[in-house]
This record gives sequence, C-alpha cells and structure tokens, in this order.
Amino acid sequence: MKRTTKLIIALLLIAAVFWLLISIMTSGCSTLHHVINGSSYDVIFDACHDDLFGAGNNHYSTVELALPSHSGYTAIADKTAYDSLTSDAQRKAYKNIEASLFRITENGGGENGRYELSRASLPVLTSAEIFMVKEAVLADHPEIFWVTGNYTLGSNMHDGSYIVLYSNYSYDDIITRARTLEQNIAEALRSIPGGLGELERELAVHDYLVSNTQYDTESVKLVDDHFIDASTSYGTLVNRKALCSGYSFAAKLLLNRVGISSGVIKGVSKDMGHMWNIVRIDGEWYHLDVTWDDPVTISADPGCRYDYFNLTDEYISEDHEIAGGYELLTNEVIANQDEDSANFYNFPREACVSDKANFYRLFATEITYLNSDSKSIITEEMKSHSISGETSLYYSFPRSMDNAVIEKWLDSSLSSAISASNKAAKANGGKKILRCSRVVRSEDSPSHWSRVYCVTLIFDE
Repeated sequence: MKRTTKLIIALLLIAAVFWLLISIMTSGCSTLHHVINGSSYDVIFDACHDDLFGAGNNHYSTVELALPSHSGYTAIADKTAYDSLTSDAQRKAYKNIEASLFRITENGGGENGRYELSRASLPVLTSAEIFMVKEAVLADHPEIFWVTGNYTLGSNMHDGSYIVLYSNYSYDDIITRARTLEQNIAEALRSIPGGLGELERELAVHDYLVSNTQYDTESVKLVDDHFIDASTSYGTLVNRKALCSGYSFAAKLLLNRVGISSGVIKGVSKDMGHMWNIVRIDGEWYHLDVTWDDPVTISADPGCRYDYFNLTDEYISEDHEIAGGYELLTNEVIANQDEDSANFYNFPREACVSDKANFYRLFATEITYLNSDSKSIITEEMKSHSISGETSLYYSFPRSMDNAVIEKWLDSSLSSAISASNKAAKANGGKKILRCSRVVRSEDSPSHWSRVYCVTLIFDE
C-alpha cells in the first residue's frame, strides 16, 4: 500500500513538472530559462513553485492617478472600445486587464528593463480575442503611458489562465511621471475657457495640441524597435513631442476631460501606419487628425490649417486608408506575429456622414469670382482682424478654378489689403500688419480643401 502511494505521488510530480514545462514553452515564462542555463535545483524548484501556485506575483504596488478636472465641464469616462465588446467573457477579461494596469510588481520583465504588471486572470478566449481585449483596454485609457503593449500568456494551479502586460517604468518612476502628467493636463485645461459649446471645446483642444507639440521626426525612426514616449499622452503633454498615437491619445484624454466623446482610429496615411481620432460633436461623429494639422517644422510663420478637422468617412478616405475591424484578426495571425508586429484593426464605430461641423464649411469665406468685389471682402476682413488681433483668414474658391490662377490673384489681393488695412489702422487704432503667409496647395490636394487657402497675419508688436 505504501509502495503504491509513493508511486502515485511520484507519477503526479512527474506529470506536474511535465505539464509545467509544456505551459512554460507556450507561455514564455522565465522557468524554462533557468532550466536551459543549468540553474540549481533550488532555483528550479522555486520557479516551478511560483508558476504552479502563483506565489511570485502576490506583491504589487498600486498606481493612483488623479486626473485634473475642468471647473466648467463634466469629464466623461469614455469607453467606446469596451462598449463594442460582444461577450461576457470579453468584458470580464477587459475588467481584469484594466485593473492590472495600475498594479506594478517588483518582478523584472526581461528585455529593455521592463517591469511586470500584476497577472490578470482570463476566461476562455481565443488568442485573437485576448489581443483585441488588451487593445480595447489601452484604447480606452489614454492616460496609461507606461504600458509597452507587449504581453505574455500563462497558466498555473493558483491563477488559472492569465495575461501579463509590462511597464517600461518602475513604480517609483511611474508615480513621478504621473504627477508631472497631471500638472500638464491641468495646464492644458486652464487654457480652455468655460461656457463653450462642444465645437469650440474641440477647437480649443486641437489648437492647444498644435501650438504646444512638435511632431517627433527622430522617434519615428525608432518606433518599430523601442517603447517611445512620443507614442503616449505623456510624451505629447509633457515632453511636447509626439507621434500620431501620442497626438491621438492626448486628444482623447483632453476631449474626455471637457465632456466630449472620442475614440481612436487606426489605418494608413501618407504611406505610414497612422492613428487619429473620431469625435462626437452635437450628436454627430467626425474624423479629427491633429497630427496632419500640425506642421512638421516650426517656423516664425506657422501655417494655420484645419484640413483634417471634422471630416466625413468619404473625405478622410481620400488620403487615409481606414483599417478593417477586429473580425479580420485570426488566431493564425496572432500565432505568426513577433514582438514587433503591428496589427492595425478598429473597433466598431458610428459612421461619419455629416459635414455640419467641418471647419472650412463653417469658417472659410467663399470667393466665387476673382473680381474687385471679392478683393473688397478680403480688405474688410483684414481691417477687422487688425482691430481684433485675430491672425487667421480662410478663403475657399470653386474647385473648377486653377490653383495657379487663384494664387496669383490672392497674393495680389492680400498685398493691396495689407496696405489698405494699415492706412485704416492709423485712424482706428488697429494693429499694423507687417506681412502675411498662406498655405500652398497643389492640384492633387484632396478635393475638399484643394481650393481652400489659409492665411496667417503677422502683426507689428
């Protein structure tokens, strides 16, 4: 009887170790590394114990964020990606992963000095569903700047099936950076007046990001190989340098803080993987691409443009290819990806069909004929701006007109308008205009702004 009991125990131990090695090879956890490198039996036993019973992940520190509020608007917890999930299992996994984002363990995450987040238990899901849910959590939380996007899967007797995400920073570093981020969010919110409608709030967020952020041309060369601050809201709002994802996360964060619903969209634009926003203004959804509205270079005369401000699906598609939905993501794609693979998919969203809040539709002055009456319109607007101090003018022309003809006439009209405005300024106390600059369009510009010209006035201070 004793011999039989011992045999059963031995067989159970062998089976447990065999099961452990199989799970390690599929989950990528650290125990296999110890075995291959010939570590002592004690180290192997400790690691096996941790992976079998979950003992290695019981200690974590909790990150508490205090996102500033605007006194004039009610912030919203805008979880458009969560709302698109279709099963209880997906929603349960979302909530578990969401909680793990704020729990930083003491365990090193291996390469690049990353730190493990707390294990998040998983119900039964396919690998494609797990990836989708993980992306949903990150899409809904633009304030989470420390998560790398990489993850590993595992299973043990204590935790069951679980996922581990990674932080690029230690707990102490996260806390320090979080406080700085909170201060910069508060600064951005202070720049937005109270009592504005939704469109005016969206404009204020757009203009704040364009005025205070530079597109990070250096980081774009590294993004495929490294975690990049410029891809996060922290890099955008603190370092003032961003890639498209950084602009998009910062825009969603600020828009949500002033009560405007927004999500992120992935696709391709200008031959690059790209991300931008969708926003809901007065009940209608629009595309907003702050990245391509921000000039890459900083100059004394920055161009004022709103080319990608509140576009329809039809208009954005002229130079943006919107990625397909997550229903296209398969287990086979997940199985064949490596750590640097980029999967571009989108969550279900409302169609963007209205142009009521398109910037140029609202604010560009239509010039139908190139004649003296139209020149007078430009002159009167410039005089008005010299008094108010506003610097931007927008003019739209019929699409049938040739760009070269428009530009020749417009430059002549602007020159004469500056002279007339400066003469009037002496009498009415307006500002003197030193010069103006205008955006350059080409014949192959997207049709909805190919004949819209943005003019910036430079005043004598």
